[in-house]
Amino acid sequence: MIVIIREATEEDLEQLKSLFLTTRQKTFTLQPSEKFQLDDYMESVAGEEVWVAEKNGIITGFVSMWIQDNFIHNLFIHPNWQGLGIGSQLLKKAEGRLLSPMELKVKTENLKACKFYQKHGWQEVFINDGSSEPYFTYRK
Repeated sequence: MIVIIREATEEDLEQLKSLFLTTRQKTFTLQPSEKFQLDDYMESVAGEEVWVAEKNGIITGFVSMWIQDNFIHNLFIHPNWQGLGIGSQLLKKAEGRLLSPMELKVKTENLKACKFYQKHGWQEVFINDGSSEPYFTYRK
């Protein structure tokens, strides 16, 4: 599927907030959905570089990065658009913006994301299972 990958703008904000909320509610089912709020997006990407995938004016996904730490913080694809290669395109954009080694974290409950990153050559280097929200650290 061909989508436009471009840097996020202020005009994308409402779509991004909605996409972030919807995707978290559908993905992190072990947590109560009321835990997630529409404005969580702003806190999650504060200070980060954000790129979006757009198809016919619809934001289908986004990636956000801490450039200075070579860290991918968020990679979210709306549930209606998953499995179409959009995540791969956004990941490729992020990998092109960062220096090696790059890192990212994935909640241990998100097995679909773990498989996705492994498929793209990311290696699990650490597991933090001592917190209330356990996660894997991946490096490439």
